[in-house]
Amino acid sequence: MSEALELGVLNLNAYSAKGGIGRVLFSLLEHWGERVHHREAQFVALPLPLLRNFPVATDPKNSEVVLLPQLTGAEALARTGNVPSVAIVHDVGIADFPDDRSGRSWLSQRKVMRSFHGLKHADKLVCVSNFCRERLEHHLPEVASNTQVIPNGVDDMFIRADSSQDARARAKQRLETKLQAPLRAPLLVYVGSEIKRKNIPLLFESLAILQQTHPDAQLLKVGRAGGDRWREATLDSMQACGLHVRQDVHILEDINDALLIDAYLAADVFVTPSLYEGFGLPALEAMAVGTPVVVSNQGALPEVVADAGWVVEPARDAFVSAIQAALEQGRDRYAAAAKARVAQFRWQDVADKYLEVLLALREQASQD
Repeated sequence: MSEALELGVLNLNAYSAKGGIGRVLFSLLEHWGERVHHREAQFVALPLPLLRNFPVATDPKNSEVVLLPQLTGAEALARTGNVPSVAIVHDVGIADFPDDRSGRSWLSQRKVMRSFHGLKHADKLVCVSNFCRERLEHHLPEVASNTQVIPNGVDDMFIRADSSQDARARAKQRLETKLQAPLRAPLLVYVGSEIKRKNIPLLFESLAILQQTHPDAQLLKVGRAGGDRWREATLDSMQACGLHVRQDVHILEDINDALLIDAYLAADVFVTPSLYEGFGLPALEAMAVGTPVVVSNQGALPEVVADAGWVVEPARDAFVSAIQAALEQGRDRYAAAAKARVAQFRWQDVADKYLEVLLALREQASQD
């Protein structure tokens, strides 16, 4: 076995395992185990009030390779003290979907785009999907030779979850205790933010139509809004469809993985009408517990779900028809195909592929 890799993770302590990027990072660290010794590497900025949030270099802290878990701050990779660097690209929505940034100041907009163009300084870029890579290379064709695709994985806790009828009933009871409200059926579950690209209004339109044939249908929305303006827009869209919080739609934030699994188990159908996804991990997690998924045919979602779910255009009639088909087919018939698909996305395999990239950079640096 080769000597353990000394890895510097930029801004390591800023990530939470509950967030999407943090979930990826900490899953990698866990599955690398003793093969990788990790520490926090730091950004270096000029000591001036207006420039302190614009990093110009990195301090790798005696690391052999520097890892940037997201694109924010990538401009600092231009100066790493000759230590090779890897950046993970989860999506390029900042270039493809600028409406998500509406309301931000000019300075904030400038900072985001500076980071995006800073990706060209990384020695290696890992994209989480082929779609992500195609969009990245569309905007930054000069990075094509340094880019590799490594899809995300699904944690074993989702794969091992008991999906029996009794377990699903217990999961629903725990959610009701957390919500302090009853959950009806059929129950649709969505996990994610409420920013514009997530296309939340389509969920409400679909639910309102579904209630015409399934009067007790409800939606459980899991996750923070992503900003006050997006929550306001969500509530306005809900009201426009004649739906009400705690009656038709429940909102659950800041939950642990155990309760997240409960949400997937309790769902009759998992739904994602997103217009843009760099990967789509919640859909894969729902599939891991055997829950039918209905997703839009946008971004990387078709690539992730493939033929193990319903992949349809993000239009009301198509989405409602797919939800009804998923309800009619049921979980038992669907679960085997979903779990077979998920078996192709195991974190141990993902971590091994990342480690190959990191070790190759170490080897290259030692020869230069």
